[in-house]
Amino acid sequence: VPMLILAKKRESFLYPGSPVCQSFDERYFYYTSCVMNCLYDCEYCYLKGMYPSSDMVVFLNTEDYFRETGELLKKHPVYLCISYDTDLPAIEEWTGLVREWSAFAAGKKDLLLEIRTKSAGMRMFEEIPPEENVIFAFTLSPDRVAAAFEHFAPPFSQRLKAIRFAMDRGFPVRLCFDPMLYCEDWRTLYGEMIDETAEQMDFTRVRD
Repeated sequence: VPMLILAKKRESFLYPGSPVCQSFDERYFYYTSCVMNCLYDCEYCYLKGMYPSSDMVVFLNTEDYFRETGELLKKHPVYLCISYDTDLPAIEEWTGLVREWSAFAAGKKDLLLEIRTKSAGMRMFEEIPPEENVIFAFTLSPDRVAAAFEHFAPPFSQRLKAIRFAMDRGFPVRLCFDPMLYCEDWRTLYGEMIDETAEQMDFTRVRD
């Protein structure tokens, strides 16, 4: 059974983003790992082979992450992905890290945060104010794909509900239809998912 480990990170708080990852044409692309490993158990996830343990590690010294980000902002703008090696919204009730990062980003015009998630939790969007430079990037998968490969993650319909909830409260939303998995009837499955997404929300209100 995986354990929850509380730790202090001592070095390397920010990492340059990989050229094979989506940078959305941002020149200064970085990511950070406040948490190692994920609550969800997606079969295709690179995390399965990244660490020697499946235990979830939460680093508590968030102020050191903020300090290093602030130093980098003195040199140039920063596009920072903070939910690459975990799903921060999925564990927000335990950690409060989304709240802390959002408050840190408030008013910093040269800082753009992305928070990637499959979570369907909505309380967070009631408790923190939206910031125009904090993007919530929701990963969407067809129900059959999610049920087969994204263990413990919410189904497609619940994610859509959370997206609409966030958008109605003014949060910038990014829709991520990835990864696309090759499976039986994949064209139909993904096509129907995108059609249903378009039917249930106004794409003109989606950031990208």
